Amino acid sequence: MCPEPGREYKWTLKLTTQLQVRRVAFMEGSCNQFRINAVNNTADHPLDGLLSEDGQEWISHGAQPSISTGFIVQISFCSNQYGSFNQDIVFDFGQRPFLFCRFNVDVGMETDLDSLKKLRNQFSPLGTSWEDQGKMVHYIDEANMNEDVDKDLVMMAKYPPPQDPEKFVNLKVSKEDVLDKFNYRKRQHQLLFIEEAEQSEHIRRLTLQTAGIVSNELKKTLVDSTHVEFAHSGELFIRIDLNEALSEDTPKGYLLTRSLSPKAQVIFTTFVDQDAYEVWVEWKTKNSIWLRIPSIVCQHFGLKHDKNVNLEVQFKLDRGPMLFWHCAVDTIKDLTLVFPADPMFSKQFWKNLRKESPSPPHTLNAMQREAFSKITAPVEIQIPPVLLIGPFGTGKTHTIAAAASAAAQQSDTRILICTHSNSAADLYIRNFLKKDDFPGGHTSLLRIYYKRRKKTTVHEDVLKHCVMNEDGTFRYPTREEVAAAKIVITTLSLSLVLEREVGLEAGFFTHVMVDEAAQALECEAITPLCLATAKTRVVLAGDHMQLSPKVFSSFAKEKGFHQSLLERLFYHYQQMVPDDDLNRCITLLHENYRCHNDILKFPSKVFYGGKLICRSEAKRHPNFFPLAFYAVAYGQDSVDNTSTSFYNDAEVCKIIL
Repeated sequence: MCPEPGREYKWTLKLTTQLQVRRVAFMEGSCNQFRINAVNNTADHPLDGLLSEDGQEWISHGAQPSISTGFIVQISFCSNQYGSFNQDIVFDFGQRPFLFCRFNVDVGMETDLDSLKKLRNQFSPLGTSWEDQGKMVHYIDEANMNEDVDKDLVMMAKYPPPQDPEKFVNLKVSKEDVLDKFNYRKRQHQLLFIEEAEQSEHIRRLTLQTAGIVSNELKKTLVDSTHVEFAHSGELFIRIDLNEALSEDTPKGYLLTRSLSPKAQVIFTTFVDQDAYEVWVEWKTKNSIWLRIPSIVCQHFGLKHDKNVNLEVQFKLDRGPMLFWHCAVDTIKDLTLVFPADPMFSKQFWKNLRKESPSPPHTLNAMQREAFSKITAPVEIQIPPVLLIGPFGTGKTHTIAAAASAAAQQSDTRILICTHSNSAADLYIRNFLKKDDFPGGHTSLLRIYYKRRKKTTVHEDVLKHCVMNEDGTFRYPTREEVAAAKIVITTLSLSLVLEREVGLEAGFFTHVMVDEAAQALECEAITPLCLATAKTRVVLAGDHMQLSPKVFSSFAKEKGFHQSLLERLFYHYQQMVPDDDLNRCITLLHENYRCHNDILKFPSKVFYGGKLICRSEAKRHPNFFPLAFYAVAYGQDSVDNTSTSFYNDAEVCKIIL
């Protein structure tokens, strides 16, 4: 750390080798604050070579002693600006692997440097995996896997896991509070890495030294049944018990059920061989985890059914979602979609827009009709992203479905609907969109699933709108199949497949609609926007007054990483209008159709400024008040084996008796 800008700092690197150095160069071309001053032999005489004028590269002329004992490199750093500077110097000996050395220099005021040091100390050393410790790890043979493995490896190489806090926690990210289109990509990447580091640390605390029972069958105890799976092809299962029962209220319990990598590594301490072996994580409950052991590992250790083994298990975070979000940050082309300018539209513009829109269904209320007109207006009229905001039960999904149905009737329209969850995506087909409303019937609605999803988990009404292989497994659609559909429905994370796998370009869809937008991190919500341009009608629906996306890093929260794109755009739009006005790009739904008025009064008064209006026809119970708080002084919290959520039988009895 350097508290004095403008001062020159120097390093001398001494390398001992019998190889002749061919080239010495810096990797980061944009960080020219570092310079190579000299490349000398061990007698401190210059080696025969050419040093570039900018000091970024030295190339040997080849006239070196036949037997080299080493060389010396002199490096300097100088910057008149505050900031964090990262640079890697590479030494090329004419063969791989290359040797490199990393430099991290922070220039700033002493108070800022002290704060940065404290912040970095919050991150535990991340190089504690068995690979980083140099232990031999035998990986699962994936030679027969499909091309997905290669594509995942490419993304993992482009976005490697965070290991050096000095690289992803720098002065700029620690001091910078304003997110704008100039720092957007870099800041999103940095905060993603910081969040990943925090989650990885929680997962790492699940590392176990335990005993396991080898079995040829796996019993999955569900709420109302038990399902038995038998091992095949020489594989076996091992059940290990966790040191503690995990609850969703704890970071480890939350990540266990949602973010655990499908692979783990084990060391069988029972045997002499202390190498680590990669296995599959097959099944998880609140107090146990079942591992599936590859046949080659079973044969190597002679594992048999009903045998006890001692082992050490190391779990990892599933990096898949993080990689997709990094990719989305780099893929989105038009940042005006996330930083829209003030359109300066007059009130007359919005009135004319409603006239040019299709007639809304009579089932929509006044505010829903307003949103309907903004969504279905001719796409030749360019407007910034539309926000549809409303609490539970106000008909956000109903409005989007009605608008999507109307837009699908227009010529040359293609609509993409994305949700945060699969269950919400399925509801569009099962409850809201009817195939009879579109020309083409079944082919007009296309539902895209992850291609390894089990067919048995999907409702038959939804299956009719999926594309399948001959063996009944899911597949991704072709470009022609997507083009034939008027409405495509998928999840936010899977929408990136349309760009990476199907090959669709930005502007392919005329409408991109994101439901449950307030539940998603911004880097997840922008995934379908990779297929949008300024001409695309973009709609974000949700309620930022409810729970925000889950973020574990306190530093990332301080920087607003937990704020959804919908919430950020809401305040972005509101800065463009007087305090008492609502930006016309926002529609607020306030008529509730889901619950009794006596129930609605409480959240309306406490959270929504008393603006919610009850339109429900629910009748009041003859004996009990619709909303009541009961103190249950007895009972015990319980958890089902397959869940991490609590329930209390005493509370249930209090309600039903």
